[in-house]
Amino acid sequence: MTLIAEENWDEKILGRRPLQDRSRRRVEKIMEFSRKAIERDGVYSLNLNNVAKEAGVNVATVYQFFPSKNAVIARLALREFDENYDRVEKAAAQCASAEDVRAMFADAFVAAHRNSGDATFLRELWAMMEADRNLQQLNQKDDERLALLLTHTYMRFASDADAERVRKRILLLLGMSAFAIRTAVTLDQSEGEKLIAEAREIIFGVAL
Repeated sequence: MTLIAEENWDEKILGRRPLQDRSRRRVEKIMEFSRKAIERDGVYSLNLNNVAKEAGVNVATVYQFFPSKNAVIARLALREFDENYDRVEKAAAQCASAEDVRAMFADAFVAAHRNSGDATFLRELWAMMEADRNLQQLNQKDDERLALLLTHTYMRFASDADAERVRKRILLLLGMSAFAIRTAVTLDQSEGEKLIAEAREIIFGVAL
């Protein structure tokens, strides 16, 4: 499920959507090599002219679909958000009780840390997010849709709970989770995993 519906797509922020298969393949190559460049050189060193050369596409093609490097970064961020949402949605569908929802949320947090891999790209994305208002707004929208998904799932098994209170607490926990992961990826692997395990216990212990 995509965070930004077609009718709300802003080309200045996310670039043009490719309509033909050939165009989709070109956009995929641009995004692939942009991510590699970010992982290698850092987000602030991303240069679309260099990306075009490495991806084997014309510079004009890059700018045809992406008006700026910020648009490429926003598109990469959107993909990260959508892939994470799909994982959580699948896990939520397996829940059979309110306790399952709480456990699933805590386990999804641990999985998000594991799925960060070497975390180079995510560290760079978070660094960019500190300075880019559009990325911040995308992240906020993503948190809000995750909170709605988890709230609706929880309320199926706890219909007497205050849905708005549950949603606000889940938003708070999402913020805590993101902060814990951002901290963990700056540590060595063993220390990072210890921090995540401790954070999981805190998150699981919060009553919804």
